[in-house]
Amino acid sequence: MKKFSLRVETSLSNIDENRWNICASKDKNFNPFNSYQFLKALELSRSVNNSSGWNSAHLIIENNDSFVVLNKQSGISVQGGTKSKKNIIDIFSKSDLFR
Repeated sequence: MKKFSLRVETSLSNIDENRWNICASKDKNFNPFNSYQFLKALELSRSVNNSSGWNSAHLIIENNDSFVVLNKQSGISVQGGTKSKKNIIDIFSKSDLFR
């Protein structure tokens, strides 16, 4: 299994725009609300802040060969727990992406 790193970025300024958009638009069901430009506009307009109740927390998973951007749906936990049926750690550990 390949080693990978996990980090949380609180601003898109710390993430490369091209890499983000490559991951966000990989399939035919591209959602413009996942685009770097849209999310960056929310940050710049301060629509995303403590007062709005929505803060940026972009989960970045990297290995030497890959870069993954994850727009996690609500209801899917990051790690497993008693009531957790699906979680990100298990999903990625079963994926060929990190083997």
